[in-house]
Amino acid sequence: VFAPTNAAFDAAAVAVLGARATGTDLVDALDKEALTDVLLYHVSPGERFSEDVLAAERIRMMNKDFTLVDGTTIVGNSSAASLLAPDLIDIDAKNGVIHAIDYVLLP
Repeated sequence: VFAPTNAAFDAAAVAVLGARATGTDLVDALDKEALTDVLLYHVSPGERFSEDVLAAERIRMMNKDFTLVDGTTIVGNSSAASLLAPDLIDIDAKNGVIHAIDYVLLP
């Protein structure tokens, strides 16, 4: 999972909805299909630790699109996110690995 921070959702909301919008406003504004597509664009099947992510040129996401990897940047179709500090990547969870990113990837 490439998990955008709360600040990333807030920044995306401001860009899409205007100066006073929050991440919650953005989630509320999206219809179910659009929200599902955005969320699935942040999930890759299997376990991918940072060395696997950084060694990849592209990664298939759960919405069936690909995201590209350029250095420490994950590049979506219309946005890019950087992997954050080492303590916010490679979080080994029961069902996968979490990597905090600084931007909401848009399919």
